Amino acid sequence: RCRLRMGEDCVWTNPSNGTSTPTWNSPEDFLKLEVTDATKEPLHVEVVGPRDHVMYRARVDTRDFLVGMWHTVQAVPLVDDSGRDVEAKLSFLLNLQQVVEKDSDIGRQNGYG
Repeated sequence: RCRLRMGEDCVWTNPSNGTSTPTWNSPEDFLKLEVTDATKEPLHVEVVGPRDHVMYRARVDTRDFLVGMWHTVQAVPLVDDSGRDVEAKLSFLLNLQQVVEKDSDIGRQNGYG
């Protein structure tokens, strides 16, 4: 589980092997993104990330932002409907899904995937 404020980085720890490198082959390889506003009410978050891709795309309601390279999460400024800044609290437990996006060889070149 990883909690962060906007602008901070967070390293994902793979629950199946205790490292920060995803294996993608284990049922434990899940990614969940929980975003809570000042009222502590969770906002709807969908996270997708293809196994041989560098970026995860997280969609919070209608606001899109990118969740960093593989296990590095870059928090970005989010504003909820009332205009308040949203503190992103990330825990990595929701299924990664493959999405049709521009192919990238960077991950394979770096030994990921």
